[in-house]
Amino acid sequence: MPFKLITTSVCLALLLGCVEKEDEEELKTSSDFATSEIEAHFAVEVMVDELTAENTVHFYANFYGNGQALELTAEDEVFAVINSTSEPLLSEEATGVANYRLVETLDAVGPHYIFELSRVEQASAPSSMVIIPQAFQPTEPVSYTTVIAVDNTFPLKWLNVGVVDAVDSEADPEAALDSKQFTLRYDYDCRNGNSNSTAVGSYVEKFIEDNGEHTVKLNKVFGIQSGDSSFGRCERFDITLIRSDSNDRLDPSLQGGSTVGAQVRYIRELTIEDIL
Repeated sequence: MPFKLITTSVCLALLLGCVEKEDEEELKTSSDFATSEIEAHFAVEVMVDELTAENTVHFYANFYGNGQALELTAEDEVFAVINSTSEPLLSEEATGVANYRLVETLDAVGPHYIFELSRVEQASAPSSMVIIPQAFQPTEPVSYTTVIAVDNTFPLKWLNVGVVDAVDSEADPEAALDSKQFTLRYDYDCRNGNSNSTAVGSYVEKFIEDNGEHTVKLNKVFGIQSGDSSFGRCERFDITLIRSDSNDRLDPSLQGGSTVGAQVRYIRELTIEDIL
């Protein structure tokens, strides 16, 4: 099932294929729907500051009924359980859809987080779980350094950090493996002081083998042929690395929906030399 969460996160948007509400659709209220008629979408995105090592964790939720976006009424609330405390997600609107969001700075990130849909007039759904993938750290290249391309390629490497992913003992191992994904996004500005250059853009690679190394192919990123470019160098090249787990563990009281947990890391402002 496509993930319908609409967020301000570029990382989740490119990863999940988020959708937007059509202008003519009316925003429905949750009071019009039984819990068994509600489709819920939950996500957790973990970002680590490379200087302070602080974990900034974004919690997201939104809801649908009969394919239309829902706004929670006053008697319905959504919470994320953080360190055994239920913390409310607050409403914000994007493209006319009611999103629910919470941002926390945490010393330690749990292996999973529970989302609770609390209702007064209807049955609650207190046990949807988002699995957080294993943390990792890019090791090569590192931010603010120069990379020498060889045949318009260069190596990208990362290292796992901390404990392995939490595994549900009752889960299907093959399904758990299928739910995991590693995604790379490249953002570049290769104008090199030439305001007339069009060498500015982005490129996304999905389904990367998550084995700790990958060869970045600049021909593919830039859409060029070796020896046919006028780049020479690129003064600003950013890489976003996203490890995700979208194995749905929704409360059975809900009609359906989706969950995703993501670890996000950045390599910022590389300079790429010797681009052919």
